[in-house]
Amino acid sequence: MKKFTTLLVFICITHITHADSWTQKVNYPGATSSVGFSFTIGNYGYTGCGVLSGSGFTNDFWQYDPQADVWTQMANFGGVARDACVGASVNGKGYAGFGYNGGFGNLNDWWEYTPATNQWVQKATYGGGGANYPAIFTIGNFIYVGNGNTSTAYASTEFWKYNTITDQWIQISNFSGTGRCDATGFSINNKGYILSGFSGSVTLNDIWEYNDIADSWTQKATLPAGARCDAVSFVINGKGYIGTGEGPLLQQYLNDFWQFDPIANQWIVKATFPASVRDQAFGFAINGKGYLGRGGNNSAIFIDWWEYTPDSTTGISDLHFTNYDLQVNPNPAKDFIKVSINNHQQKSTAEKITITNAAGKIIHVSIITSNETIIDIKHFAKGFYTVSVNDGKQSAVKKFLKE
Repeated sequence: MKKFTTLLVFICITHITHADSWTQKVNYPGATSSVGFSFTIGNYGYTGCGVLSGSGFTNDFWQYDPQADVWTQMANFGGVARDACVGASVNGKGYAGFGYNGGFGNLNDWWEYTPATNQWVQKATYGGGGANYPAIFTIGNFIYVGNGNTSTAYASTEFWKYNTITDQWIQISNFSGTGRCDATGFSINNKGYILSGFSGSVTLNDIWEYNDIADSWTQKATLPAGARCDAVSFVINGKGYIGTGEGPLLQQYLNDFWQFDPIANQWIVKATFPASVRDQAFGFAINGKGYLGRGGNNSAIFIDWWEYTPDSTTGISDLHFTNYDLQVNPNPAKDFIKVSINNHQQKSTAEKITITNAAGKIIHVSIITSNETIIDIKHFAKGFYTVSVNDGKQSAVKKFLKE
């Protein structure tokens, strides 16, 4: 096995990772490829397969250790080399399959990976036939796979679940939305979610929730950023995240990043992925942080790798206290923001509005004199900012994006 790492020497330097931010990590050292599978097992992330930057496919398989920032090559994926495949993990084991290989066409084989032995073992063949660019999520001991391009439909609505205990595939209710390929999926609190994708003629931005008890699909709040396919998604602390991908226009590659709250059924814009726009990237979450990288666009296939730190890992979020009902509009904003405090009553102590940038630097301070304050932000650099209202004892915090 090959190991790659980065040696860093710190001399009396303190490194601070800010909330809702991206940090570049060591580059991926494997074959330059995109459109493979990824999953998390314990404290490690794994990626495998993909289409090569020149031509052909790969079945290499790598482990990422976020604590050491190290990539380690593992045993090659057990099936033939491929792209447009999917993977997931359940109970400490990884599962991967499907996809496309020019010589074999659409694939329906299914493989189990055991980290302790570093071995792949073939499992029961998918009951729905070969599929490339399907969607995947997990609930309990089951892995759910559907959509994609199959032998019978370019953008299928068919869905199946795999029982990791009995090694059986069982067909479930068809997907209720438009049939699609190139979608992404995740699971939160025993519910599965499928979002975005391509129908064969239209790029999509809808999201659907699957209830395994009722075997039913329910449409949720539409992604406000617009349609996309070939995006990356993962889950951190009960919230879903989606970013990158390709928009409705040809070669309209994206780097925006969004959070989905399933309880509120609400989308919130987050820190933009700071590297080159791309689709067909790899991603996963480990211990409260997200990881995203690789992928490509019409000019390159990338090897860069990035760590995302959300608000929830540091406790910095939109805080609401009883003495303030704070609103910041518009958001995103370009020329100005309006800071509104509903039911505001002027206090004897000075109340301040403080704005800090993503690096934690204070760039604006003003005293509150009414329940609405207009602040000129034309001179602000593009990026995310935090608005804090404070009376010396209690505070409320909101974030906004300067376009």
